[in-house]
Formats: sequence, C-alpha cells, structure tokens
Amino acid sequence: MIGNNRNQYSNEEKLIFKARPRIFMHSKSVLIKLILIGLLIYFINPIISLTVTVQSILIEYVQVPLVQLTTTLLIFILFLLVMWAVWDLISWHFTEYMLTDQRIIVQKGVLNKKRSNIRYNKIQDMISYQSLMQRIFACGDIEIYSAHSNTTLIMENIPQPYQLENKINRMIDQKLSSTEIAREIEKEIQGEVEEEPFEEIPKPSRKPIMDRHSKKFKR
Repeated sequence: MIGNNRNQYSNEEKLIFKARPRIFMHSKSVLIKLILIGLLIYFINPIISLTVTVQSILIEYVQVPLVQLTTTLLIFILFLLVMWAVWDLISWHFTEYMLTDQRIIVQKGVLNKKRSNIRYNKIQDMISYQSLMQRIFACGDIEIYSAHSNTTLIMENIPQPYQLENKINRMIDQKLSSTEIAREIEKEIQGEVEEEPFEEIPKPSRKPIMDRHSKKFKR
C-alpha cells in the first residue's frame, strides 16, 4: 500500500511501502468480545426474570432494588464490551509499518504515539516467524535488530512477511542505488512489470545479383 503522509518522514525520503497488521490477527480479541456481547444480549431476559424471582423471595427480609441493580450492571458490562471492541479497532487503525528509501518505521498508539525506526545500514539481523493461524491469514512477524543502538523493531502480523523481508534485504544490499531499488519495489507492489524494449536487429542489406556481377566485370 503506497501512501503520502509527509508527517511521518522527512521531505528527503520517499515512501515505498506502507501497511497495517492483518485486522483479524491484530484484533482477534474483538471476536471474543463480540461473542460475549451476543451471549449477554441473548441471556439478558432470563437473567432479569431470575432476578425478579429472587427479589420476590427476599423482599420479606430485605428491601433491595435487585432488579434495577442487575439491569444497570448488565447494561454497564455491555457498554464496556462494546467500547473495548471499538478501542481495539481504533488501535489497529493507528498501527502502521512503513518502508522509505532510507529506513524502516514502526508507529503505534492512539493517544500516546510511539514511533521507532532503523536505517538500513544499521540493521544487523532479521527474523521472520509465522504461526499456524498467521499462515492461514497470510501474515507473520518480523523482528529487526540494530547493530549499534541495540534497538529491536517488531512488525507484528504484517501481510506477506517473507516477501517483505526480501524487499528489506534488497534495500540493505547496496548493489543498486537506494533510489533504483525503491523504484523497483514500488513497481512490484503496484503490480507493474516493465519489459525491456525489443530492438529489432537490422538485416544486412543485399544488393541485387546483377549489380554484384557488373562490379566484377568492371574490375
């Protein structure tokens, strides 16, 4: 995914790759919360009916608005689960992985943003990892280690991790200039394949047979 948010890198850099984690793997707890919300909505009436029965038994001994308290508690729990699920989705939206022609940037955080980066010439090692679930959803983790500052960048649930690792290795490898490599990677991401122009080899010109024979006779 190509983007042009200039607030995240300098004007001298060119953004060649930008992605977010796989939403399902990054926010898999959202599914659990949605299941809990569904169960809570399904059982809310039986719970309130049970509370009415219990209150009718206890009303002779203690005057407690048990039904109102139970209803308020259930609505409060339901509200918390919904807001928690929404927060997970917002957190996913503000998690970004970027490659420029000079460095790798990882940015996270909604209220308190954290941005880490490593330049290609500072990278010492990389490790890619895919669990069974990550293989199903075509994503994985990439850990990038810096040689000098002991900095470690972790790109979690990044789509197509091995392909991205190869792209990073090409940026580290200085066989081509960084601008040329960035241009090639950008074209690969956009699905563009350039074909070399076909140059037609000129055929040798053949003179008529009579002309060649006439030259021989002139000699």
